[in-house]
Amino acid sequence: MNLLDRDLFELYRLLLTTVCAIYFIVISVRIMYALAGGLLGSDRRVQVARNYIIVLLLRMRVASFKRELLAIGGYVFLLAGMLYWHLRI
Repeated sequence: MNLLDRDLFELYRLLLTTVCAIYFIVISVRIMYALAGGLLGSDRRVQVARNYIIVLLLRMRVASFKRELLAIGGYVFLLAGMLYWHLRI
């Protein structure tokens, strides 16, 4: 399909989606970089925060996390199937 053959709202939606996705990626990378840089310090408060994060990650229950990931994967699979059947009709 040619880009000029599309509806104006569809072009707007495509542009808005692209801009929002790029914005999300840039902001996420900036936040992760700031967090990683902030947790590399040798200050006592930074060491306590870093140890607290490590303890929280170690206490996380792998089974419940795995269950949630499987549920998300199932929902994505169902969504992809519905989109496939919708576009086929």
